[in-house]
Amino acid sequence: MARTPRPKLSNLRELGIRLRSLRTEAGVSQTELARSMGFNPTHGYKYVLRLEKGLVPNPTLRTLAAFLRACGAGWQSIVDVLPTLGLDETEAAPVAPEREATVAEPVPPRSVHTPPQESRPMREVLRRQRQEERAVRTRDFWSRVGRAEELTLPLLHGPRLTSAARRALVAFLRACCAIINNAAGRRADPAPEIEKLMQSAQTSGLDLRLLHQIRDTCISVFKDSGTA
Repeated sequence: MARTPRPKLSNLRELGIRLRSLRTEAGVSQTELARSMGFNPTHGYKYVLRLEKGLVPNPTLRTLAAFLRACGAGWQSIVDVLPTLGLDETEAAPVAPEREATVAEPVPPRSVHTPPQESRPMREVLRRQRQEERAVRTRDFWSRVGRAEELTLPLLHGPRLTSAARRALVAFLRACCAIINNAAGRRADPAPEIEKLMQSAQTSGLDLRLLHQIRDTCISVFKDSGTA
């Protein structure tokens, strides 16, 4: 049986350049950043290096959030490149082949709660379970992003909106969804970060009324799932 192809991602090089810029501005080395992200610094810096070069084919939202936190930055710092990380709108959201996922992103160090005598087969089972859970969460996230885009379709195709404005509003919507989803994982309030994102978007010339409507739609979509 043929494997389902991975989603086509684009603009990863531009994302890598932006991430490297944030790290250097924060004065953090790749090794220090890998440690802050929860990776073994001895090898984790290699993953950071690949991420900054745009060589990681499928960086997850959790990985990007950890990178931003380690640099003291927020989602608004990459809002203009975030949309290109989503799934191709003409394709479904396939589950990445397990072997490729292992190469793309290193597994964090074993939890301190894991018994030292745990057998290798059991560790492998737990690792696969974590990968499957992450794949389910990723599919669910993009499904809800798609739902939010459907609900805001009349706003995004207003007669007075330019193509550039539409792209910027879609970028705002997806970044807003990412903030809500990430805050739920940390059991934090997404409002302060969303407010900063809205201020940045308004400074770019986007209509505040549309931003409020899109924000409320995102909150509603994720609230229905118990995420927000």
